[in-house]
Amino acid sequence: MKTVMWFRRDLRLHDNKALYHALKNVDSKELILIFQVNPQQFIKDSPNHDAFFSSVASFKRKVEKESHLQIMFGDPLDSFTRLKEKIPEWTSIYFNEDTCGYGAFRDQQAISFF
Repeated sequence: MKTVMWFRRDLRLHDNKALYHALKNVDSKELILIFQVNPQQFIKDSPNHDAFFSSVASFKRKVEKESHLQIMFGDPLDSFTRLKEKIPEWTSIYFNEDTCGYGAFRDQQAISFF
């Protein structure tokens, strides 16, 4: 059984509720770590864009010391569909849920995907 931990704004390994629960419920060898880039959410060449992706790169370097962070690009549901085709034994996903705006809409779509 494969499980996905989906990182978004919560780029941390410590004090991360979703990661804690994922590791509590699945062997770390069965956990797939992803960061999914949705191009509709970013304004290219803006200061916020550059700062955020600098943080993503730093986070990836930290993760890569002990595991692997898969970077996916495109619409989240399209990315999940492609991932499910490659890893059909994938059965669950963990993420820290957003409660408002686009994040809440995106999260409800992800929940419906499963």
